[in-house]
Order: sequence, then structure tokens, then C-alpha cells
Amino acid sequence: MAIIELFPKVVGKYTLEKEKHLALKEQCFSLLNQDVSKFEKLNTHNYNLCHYFNQANQNLLENKNFDWFEKWIEVKTTDYIENTLGYYLQDGVIVTDCWLNKCDAGGDQFYHTHGNAYISGTYYVNYIKGVHAPIGFRNKDFNPENCTVQYLDIPVKYPTKYNSQGAFVSYDEGDLLLWPSNIAHGYENNSENNRISISFNVMPKYFHNQSYSFRIERE
Repeated sequence: MAIIELFPKVVGKYTLEKEKHLALKEQCFSLLNQDVSKFEKLNTHNYNLCHYFNQANQNLLENKNFDWFEKWIEVKTTDYIENTLGYYLQDGVIVTDCWLNKCDAGGDQFYHTHGNAYISGTYYVNYIKGVHAPIGFRNKDFNPENCTVQYLDIPVKYPTKYNSQGAFVSYDEGDLLLWPSNIAHGYENNSENNRISISFNVMPKYFHNQSYSFRIERE
């Protein structure tokens, strides 16, 4: 029997050089040790998770010394879109919003998608594998609320990538994960304080096809 795979999903993983990662980690902890209460937003689902610079007209990258990190995100996302997904970017990408996450013991992030972006990503600033909760991705084809797909609940004989309702990927502190923004993602049962990550959304600067075109700018 021949197996022909259709429509696979792919997550990109990039690793920041260790020296730059350690500098960024120190920078993030230093920022959190300041009075950032006006930039703080508790997660509505779980108060053990807090987001910073995640409200209208706020952006983590507009803080001092984050410009190089923004450029690194742009370079890696461009590579992911063009050389992994295989799409053409006429004028590069723009990070439309970026925020810092701090999740303590007992925290979680409910599974969700980002409807306001093309590519989403998370960089792991402080992450202990096996202790801090790993991010997971959900397969929308097994979501009974998605009435556009067939959903028949029959027993699983053995797990395969074809019957998986979700997936985890392997990553470490200092890694950046990128994925199409319509893929549901989240995590559960975080068991240790200071799970710190940077999340963001990315759009092509210039959308164009045979019918219309427009440019994206950040407020």
C-alpha cells in the first residue's frame, strides 16, 4: 500500500545564539523587576498568567534595546514564510504586536487562535523542560464545534499522526516557534513559577494579488 500525505501543517523552530539569548533573558527579568503595573494584564481565564504590553497601543518591542530582537524575528519569519511555506513576500514582514508573558505555578493558557495575524510565534525566555508547561497545538479536524468537517467518534486502535487530536513539539529555552495564526495553541498544568515567554503576531508588509493590494502599518 502506498501512503499519500495531504495538507500537512508545519511549525518553524529557530534558536537564538546563546550569548544573545542570555542578554535578552537578563533584559526581560530586569524589565519585570521594574514598575510595569500599567502595562500588566491578567489573563481572563487564569490569573496565574499575566501578559505585559498586550493592550491597545502597547508593544514590548518599543522598549529600549529590543530593536535587534525585532529584526531577528523579522528575518526568521521571512525565512519561514518564503523557504518553508513557499510563499513570496514582496516587501518583507512587520511585527504588528508583541508582548511578554509570565506564567506561575497553576497557570495555563486556554487553546486559541489569532484572528488578527498571518503568522504567530513565541520565544522562550525562561523555560525549564519537564517543569514548565509545553505549548500544544490542536487539530481543528477533530473539533466537534467545527461543523464544516466530518466528525465521527470511533475508538482509536493505536495513535498515529493521522488520528491525533493535537501535538507537541520539542523545543528548549532560547528557541523561537512560528506557526500559521489560525492553528489553535495553548498549554495546561504549568507547575513552576516564572515560565516567561515573548509572543507576537506578524503580517506581510504588503498584500497583493490580481484583485487587490494593501499595506500594513503598526500603530
